[in-house]
Amino acid sequence: MCIAGRRVLFTDRPILAHALRVQDLILQVNLGCTAEERSQLQEVRVTIEFRFETAPRATVTDRLEDTICYAEVSEALKLHVRTREYNLIEKLAVEAFEISRRIAGPDVLIGLSLHKVRPPVDGLSGGSWYRCGDFLL
Repeated sequence: MCIAGRRVLFTDRPILAHALRVQDLILQVNLGCTAEERSQLQEVRVTIEFRFETAPRATVTDRLEDTICYAEVSEALKLHVRTREYNLIEKLAVEAFEISRRIAGPDVLIGLSLHKVRPPVDGLSGGSWYRCGDFLL
């Protein structure tokens, strides 16, 4: 079969993609370019997507230990930022990615997006974003 000049193959077996997304985890972080800005907690929201080459065993077993526990990821990130200060969202995003990687393991692809909700920039109403990972969200 051809669709718009491309050959499309169909099989009896559907091709499934498997991903787990943690959407808008809210973190309170001492973050900013100046000491004054870092003295106040600022809201950042983290979205992480874990993509699996094959379905996690939990799709069959229905057991938490057979997949990535997003509560564990969330708590690890909250604990990590609790005692740290950051000048830039880039540094925070990469550290969040590294923590997620340690929990998920090397066989899972990870995309991460970090949103600084209200940076103190006049006229900037949508915040600022930084994305990193094995793919971009």
